Amino acid sequence: QKVACFVTRHRPPLLEDGRGEDMPRASQGILLALGAAGATLALVLLWPRKEAASSGGEEVTSVVPNDPPAAEPAADPGAPPAAAPAPTAAPVAEPSAAPAPPPAGELTASSGKPVLIGYGSQTGNAKSIAQSIFETCQARGMDCTLSALNDFKKWKHGLADLELAVLVVSTTGNGDAPDNCDRFRSFVKRKSHPEGMLEHLRYTVLALGDTNYDKFCAMGKFFDTRFKDLGAKPFLALGCADEATGLEDVVEPWCAALHEKLEVVLSGHLPPVLETSASRAARKAGAAKPAAATQGQGATAQGAELHLVPSKEAMILCRTRKVKIPDIPRLAQGNEAASPASAKATGVGLYEAQFSTEPQAGSGEDEAEDSEEFQVQVLSARYLTAGGASAERRVVELVVQGRPPAGGSYRVGDAVGITCENDKKDVEAVLSVVARAHAAEPSFAPDTFVGLQYSHSGKVVDLSSLGLPSRCTVRQALTSHFDLCGPLKPSLLRSLASSTSNAEERRCLEVLAGDKACFDAVVKDQSLRFAELLEMFPSCQPSLGLLMACLPPLACRYYSIASSPSAVGKDVFRVAFAVAQWKAKDVDRHGLCTNLLETSWLAPWLAANVDPARRPTLRLRAVLKPAEDFTLPRETDRPVVMIGPGTGVAPFMGFIQERRQEKLRARKASTGRHGGRGGGAAALGPLVLYFGCRHRANDWIYKDEMQDAMDVGVLDQLRLAFSRDQDHKVYVQHLMLQDQGDLFRLIHENEGYVFVCGDGTAMAKDVHEALLTILLSRPHLFPSRSAAEKYIEEMKESGRYACDIWGE
Repeated sequence: QKVACFVTRHRPPLLEDGRGEDMPRASQGILLALGAAGATLALVLLWPRKEAASSGGEEVTSVVPNDPPAAEPAADPGAPPAAAPAPTAAPVAEPSAAPAPPPAGELTASSGKPVLIGYGSQTGNAKSIAQSIFETCQARGMDCTLSALNDFKKWKHGLADLELAVLVVSTTGNGDAPDNCDRFRSFVKRKSHPEGMLEHLRYTVLALGDTNYDKFCAMGKFFDTRFKDLGAKPFLALGCADEATGLEDVVEPWCAALHEKLEVVLSGHLPPVLETSASRAARKAGAAKPAAATQGQGATAQGAELHLVPSKEAMILCRTRKVKIPDIPRLAQGNEAASPASAKATGVGLYEAQFSTEPQAGSGEDEAEDSEEFQVQVLSARYLTAGGASAERRVVELVVQGRPPAGGSYRVGDAVGITCENDKKDVEAVLSVVARAHAAEPSFAPDTFVGLQYSHSGKVVDLSSLGLPSRCTVRQALTSHFDLCGPLKPSLLRSLASSTSNAEERRCLEVLAGDKACFDAVVKDQSLRFAELLEMFPSCQPSLGLLMACLPPLACRYYSIASSPSAVGKDVFRVAFAVAQWKAKDVDRHGLCTNLLETSWLAPWLAANVDPARRPTLRLRAVLKPAEDFTLPRETDRPVVMIGPGTGVAPFMGFIQERRQEKLRARKASTGRHGGRGGGAAALGPLVLYFGCRHRANDWIYKDEMQDAMDVGVLDQLRLAFSRDQDHKVYVQHLMLQDQGDLFRLIHENEGYVFVCGDGTAMAKDVHEALLTILLSRPHLFPSRSAAEKYIEEMKESGRYACDIWGE
């Protein structure tokens, strides 16, 4: 303690940038030696919790982590973590700066206990948060590993040997695991695991979800519960972040608590961290920045008006697409009150890319073994809606043939994912920017192979952990593996600011990242694409390593299978998709995959004047996604109610095909038993379909199939809602309320099954409310809303109420 105080008294005051004033080198050497001695004594003697010393210099506080409790009880999973000051280091970096490695001689959090930071991410949010956690831990000297959860077989310390784990997991669909997490979920779920398999593991989970969907944060909650079942102990309560209200409201305080808790858990290995009064003040100021950012947003929205101007002549993509750009000088200078976002930039300095004529050694060896992709050949394609390509609203049916890995098949209710590519114009635009960023590297070329290594350690990054093949060129990575057309996040803009040389443009990116009103006007409301953003800020030249750390993966697009393998063959898939298109302010936007399928890949099949013999052989890459509870029940005598407006009816066409096959099998079995006389077929429960669309004449897809199913007795009831064919709008939930007596009998008295497919932002909620109303119509059985809700929850748990829904 005395040595530390001596150093504090006799060192020169710090300048604003953290450097000391000029002093003789001999004195510097003495002070450095004394500082090292003080650090060593601190480790041996374990300083008291707080010891202040002031003698004309700055106050120095020793912050020593508390000893971890013997058995820390887990907090209520639904409760948000208590606010806690983030662990500090001196000096504190600017929020938008890259996480720099600790300076030589600085006390860091060094641990011999490895920490796994695993993520399950569908759109890139969970991965970005996990990267930020990894960078902070790495900068503090922790032995940590960043990995997609599906790569659990490659972990140096297998799951059974892990001691510390941090999981960041999103939920996709209606309670499904992300693509890079599903195999890990299946492994953890195995009933054969002994109860105490993970008793040595301390862990925590950050779950990402959306309350617009029924199973909020289902994957994170699953891992939290399952890990406890296997004996693991949480060192920080489950965090549940809601994208509907803003992930950062939970993510930022949870991450602050995480880093403090990690120090507690690793306290046997962590040295104390010196905090100066200046760094402590900066930390407190940083904690107050969210409020400042809110004030900045208000100032932008009400005071300094955001000016959007037409695109410049050189901005080819923005100009041709009618994208408006911000008045950069005005935004940079006129929004000084708008503070940049308090969260730090992520991905900056994480990876360094290398370029070679040969693929990176030691990367992606197991990709073939782990790949779930398979090839399918296009058999046919047709428009299901009237009007063909000229119709405003178009639905396309695609029929493909291919065998999933291991020779498997599919069940009704499953989905198939089609992998797509980025728009070629966007790819070329981004490639040109990346080429400028790597202009000084003679080995760079768009078609050279790319390799990655961690910037801090120099360790080679396994490309398969990023979903890349081992033989991957720069062009392939930007074409097929990273999403250049998806929604942009403020965190990406914050990271791009670090690669922007022009001060006004850099400030403008920071304002856009930190000011919600500006971000919405420029980015969100125009559905801005990544290549268009780079055009707006020409001095922004991010490296390929930064893009590979920050851009989300290009995920395949899943479509419900509209066929039954017993009817069309085990390797034939039929899907239906609506061609996505919308107006974002004055900008015409379209969905990436559906537009590519309609206008390019399937054009020879959709064009009426193309000779079938001249159509090329077209193969697509696909992924099969099995349904867990969204399939016909084994109890074939139970009623089945299907609710699927629009393309939500697709899986139910597979249900109808399967039920037709069940009737045929039952009739054959009955004929065999009764000596060819027929009759006596096994009882099949009623099959009821609710379908809706805008106009009967134009939008009724699978009309012939539905009517035929009614004619032959496969469908017992077909209820149709054409919302725009009368003065008042009629939707499927209105028909359900009209039929509440029949539906109550089918669902409650006969213990029927209910399946809902389609829009999750409105339709699914309205259907849920209709079901509640139907139950509440029998007050002697359901006297309150809570009683009805409880019954619906019981239906979900038993698999009698299942939803396959999606957002906009």
